[in-house]
Amino acid sequence: MSGLFEIFVGLFSCFAEAVLFFVCYEAFLTKREKLNKCVYAAGVIILAALIYISNHIFSISIVNLLCIFISEIAVSLLYTGKWQMRIFSSVLGLMSSAMAEMLVFVCLSAIFNLDTSMLLGNTWYRVFGIIISEFLGIATAFFVYHRAKKIDDDLLGTNYWILFSPVFAMVIISSYLFFIIISKGADIRTKHLILAAMISIIITAVIILYLYETILKQQRLTEQLKHKNEIDFTKYNMLKDKYADLQIMAHDFNKYCKSIEGMLGENSGAALEMIRSLESKNRSLLLVEYTDNDALNVLLTQKSEECSHNGIDFQIYIQDVSLSFINEADTVAIFANLMDNAIEASGKSAAKKIFLSIYEMNNAFTVIRLDNSADSEPVTEGGALMTSKSDKTLHGIGMSSIKKALAGYDGKIRWSYNSETKTFNTTVLINHRNINN
Repeated sequence: MSGLFEIFVGLFSCFAEAVLFFVCYEAFLTKREKLNKCVYAAGVIILAALIYISNHIFSISIVNLLCIFISEIAVSLLYTGKWQMRIFSSVLGLMSSAMAEMLVFVCLSAIFNLDTSMLLGNTWYRVFGIIISEFLGIATAFFVYHRAKKIDDDLLGTNYWILFSPVFAMVIISSYLFFIIISKGADIRTKHLILAAMISIIITAVIILYLYETILKQQRLTEQLKHKNEIDFTKYNMLKDKYADLQIMAHDFNKYCKSIEGMLGENSGAALEMIRSLESKNRSLLLVEYTDNDALNVLLTQKSEECSHNGIDFQIYIQDVSLSFINEADTVAIFANLMDNAIEASGKSAAKKIFLSIYEMNNAFTVIRLDNSADSEPVTEGGALMTSKSDKTLHGIGMSSIKKALAGYDGKIRWSYNSETKTFNTTVLINHRNINN
């Protein structure tokens, strides 16, 4: 009976480890389209069998770890992905399994002041340690899985895996050496020191990964901001050229209309009325001089046309305030993003309204206030606005682009949502007195 129980415990342990490895594959690799779930279920069973055989042949040794690692790499062929990702996923799975098992047994050894050999020799201690360690390992794998799904694929670069696969390998080797020391017998003080060292190694590895991931995300955000600003500025230049051409055409058209009016005299009222109607339409094509900032005039004129085309009521109130201190690139970054966000939200709302006001406060601050209708409260993550669009590559970083542009003007931005009026408000405050000084 005890023999069957030992076999059952061993199979359970190997199956749990196989599941852990496949969770790591799911995190960083992609399933092959032609393979169904039955194939992957069979893969779990095959890997569990290979681990069971390796454990019985080589027991606790470096050779056993190597055999399990090779088995992982072979089974990972069920997924597609770069070989660096295969290595990283396999090493990560091995680390999660080995670290969980060693950590549990070292803790048990320190708590009960027993040698590891005695723990492994006692059936109930061993079973308890195996169950706890496998659940801990699988929990770690699922944590890694959820973290990996939040990371942009562009961040999962080759250098990332080459840099940190050795880190994981060193964690496994160090833990294995600690395990060997305790198994040969050590006093309680040494066990506690080894336990502290293991925990420190794990925490250090996690901190290194977290910091590096943060740096990569920041670099990616910087590249996205630069790319988006370049796109916005290119669009702005095209708009500027368009309105410049329209102004020339409108000027010539007005001259033609005046000449025709002179030739018709006062005898053809219907013709004159038609000409004046054409003149009025022609004036609507001209660039509207909202402010002393030419870039803003171009943007607001274009956004006004866009709102009209989408059935959005766009009202503008601009006090006699100078905005010429904001350069072209920053004007585009600030106002293009503000208006794009407002048009996106109001276009989906029932009210479809946008109100922009720009005014001066206390002879020191330029206030830019944008109110737009929004039927639902915006989604946030960590206090930052998240885009509702499916394309996350460039969208969703508008606020970051605005903040970066405002940084050069001692500017601040804040937003709020009023659920009663279903209105989203964005307010920008710029201390222009400091800029002028």
